[in-house]
Amino acid sequence: MGREASKSLLLRRSGAVVELVLSRPEWLNAIDNEVAADLLQGLELVAGEPGCRCLVITGAGRGFCSGQALPSALSDPLPRQIGALVRERRYPR
Repeated sequence: MGREASKSLLLRRSGAVVELVLSRPEWLNAIDNEVAADLLQGLELVAGEPGCRCLVITGAGRGFCSGQALPSALSDPLPRQIGALVRERRYPR
């Protein structure tokens, strides 16, 4: 059963599989400040889901994700915070 986690993100669950769907197909699911915040919130929701054994992140429409929406990257530090979080978790000290 699917539900809207936010304006730009859908959450679907089928058994032990949870799917986060980037839902801005008109922008090829580019990551702007809103999508980045929604994705972080969605990941936090999934982390608290009992019985979740698999997480799938996908995109609505014809493209998974076209990358960073550059205007938002220049105006707000949120994408850099997420980048720091990814680096911290991928390359722990």
